Amino acid sequence: MNRILFLLLFFISLLNFSQNLKGVDTIVLNYKEFETIDSLSNKIKKDFHSDIERVRAIYTWIANNIRYDDLHIETPNRFLYTSQTDLEEQILKKNEDLAKSIFSSKRGICYDYAVLFNKICSNLDIKSEIIKGYAKAKVTRTEAISNFNLINNHAWNKVVINNKPYLIDTTWSLTIIPNKNGYIKDINYDYFLVNPNLFILDHYPENFEDSLIKRDISELSFVNFPRVYLNAYKGIRLIRPIKSKINRYKETNMKFTFQVTKPVKKVSFYLGDFFYSNISYKIQNNVLTFDLDLKNNENNNLTLFINDKAICSYWVE
Repeated sequence: MNRILFLLLFFISLLNFSQNLKGVDTIVLNYKEFETIDSLSNKIKKDFHSDIERVRAIYTWIANNIRYDDLHIETPNRFLYTSQTDLEEQILKKNEDLAKSIFSSKRGICYDYAVLFNKICSNLDIKSEIIKGYAKAKVTRTEAISNFNLINNHAWNKVVINNKPYLIDTTWSLTIIPNKNGYIKDINYDYFLVNPNLFILDHYPENFEDSLIKRDISELSFVNFPRVYLNAYKGIRLIRPIKSKINRYKETNMKFTFQVTKPVKKVSFYLGDFFYSNISYKIQNNVLTFDLDLKNNENNNLTLFINDKAICSYWVE
């Protein structure tokens, strides 16, 4: 049920790593061009000694060098094989070629990102595998339908460090921030070895055991929960509404409630292409509340912002 996902938000212990991984980022961001995947892998192997540092280096390099490109989508693979071993060998060969292609073009889609990450990990003797599943980039009308069935639309990785599995999504490692000069790139690490209880909020694996969480979450619960943005969800917990679809006519004003443990300076929202800034709000006993009148705007995609950072999204009907 949605309540399960709701409760998960209050029992999250963030992963802490003692290593100074920002130092890894600084080194990798100053790397020059590499002609091959092997030359990049050898450089990472030389510069860093622990698996976590090497995995961080791979993440940062991919975020800084690979661009998402829908035009890179290829025709689905069809293999003719005589045994499971034969099939696995063909997939391995296909992925080897794909990794070289994305490394050369510096462009790809989510599966390409996952394949490249996998290949570099393999070169460094780090266990990694590609996970397929459904990612919720935003709430759509289709998702808001109660009988919606998940169909794979994304791929990410599960990586093993010190005999423990972690989740990682290099496709979502880069944020493009518009400004008056065009845009700036901002590498975010919210999907680097992310806590599984957070990851399940917007990534639902084809095989649920790959979620790395012990509590079962149904597909229905997943799609019915709002889209939550991890980059701003620290110190802020959604209380209500906890369903992805809201009715603009059900109440005179729709009430939104959050538990907050950090200062709130500004509340705003997008509804379709319209931006509404400096919304009135109240805070009492660390509970933030505000009301929105959504009846005069027929757009459907609602995204809430606190302190200019996206917090969650809904489908409005």
